Amino acid sequence: MSISQRHQRRSAILALGVMALLIAPSVAHTQESSDEPLLEELKRTFKKQSLSVGALFQTVGVFQWDRALPGGNGFSIANMRLLISGELDSGFGYFFQTNFIGSPAILDAMMYYTVAPALTVDAGLFKAPFSRELLTFAGNIDFVDRSRVATALAPGRQIGVQARGSLAEGMFAYRVGVFNGPRIVEGNINDNDQFLYVARLAYYPAAFRGPNESDQLEVAVNAGYSEDEDVLLVGFPDGFAGQRVLIGADARLTRDAWLVAAELIAVWLDPDEGSQIEPFGWHLTAGYMMTAKSQVLLRWEKFEPDTGSSTADQFILGYNLWPTGATEVQVNYVIPTSGGAGEQLLLLNAQVSF
Repeated sequence: MSISQRHQRRSAILALGVMALLIAPSVAHTQESSDEPLLEELKRTFKKQSLSVGALFQTVGVFQWDRALPGGNGFSIANMRLLISGELDSGFGYFFQTNFIGSPAILDAMMYYTVAPALTVDAGLFKAPFSRELLTFAGNIDFVDRSRVATALAPGRQIGVQARGSLAEGMFAYRVGVFNGPRIVEGNINDNDQFLYVARLAYYPAAFRGPNESDQLEVAVNAGYSEDEDVLLVGFPDGFAGQRVLIGADARLTRDAWLVAAELIAVWLDPDEGSQIEPFGWHLTAGYMMTAKSQVLLRWEKFEPDTGSSTADQFILGYNLWPTGATEVQVNYVIPTSGGAGEQLLLLNAQVSF
């Protein structure tokens, strides 16, 4: 047996072993009482309308037979977040989020004013309205990591203002904002006198609404434009100066135990000096709830940075287990479509979130 075959067999045995250990407690848990008195006590203490305090803690493990990624195999603290939010009088509210292991530690610092369900105005630092997966809270994403395309191409957190709301009795939702352009990691200022303009429109067809609150179809389109001077973008590690155009579309359907999701993002980067590049990517995801507390997933994703070298497609096998309402364990097995078994990845995530 070759070394590659031995690696492949070890990978399969390790993945199946971890899956088996996690599936057993998930089935047993569904037979027990679903009451969680300590979690309910926590919510009564820290979840008030005027002041709500939350936290997210994640420990992640990464293992690869022929380690090619920076660093070594092992564990790390992916997130240690504190979230504070609340509603004030006369329609005002606030949302703050910090990550104690990141730099800068501030993630979100936003105040908002609600005029009506159709109009809320946000101001401060928060995620620009582009890409459903990026807009999803880190403790609620389907896999250990977000897709490569959303991470690389979506604008992410920005300083600016945004209008948002729902229309036609919740059938439509919109967000439109004006932002500095550079992300907060690149500085707490605008890089020039220009702005990043981003908009998102989502549609929730009534025909797809089911008996469960989560049974729905969301279809959305995103668009963005900016003229930048010094922004770190894919293909420009020393800073991008020029015009940036972003488009994207995503859809997510949940029905009974099934989940189907997809997203496409394309960007045109036209630098003041040099050639234009057009990075793009997409992912397709399917999931099934095996029990009330466990889920299996499969994702196919592609990302082309258009920087002169292509990246392999990859398939991700996922398993999610929720032992309680505040805890989750995730197991992902990443299989690139090129390269040997030694390049396959096993990812683990254990988290507490409330």
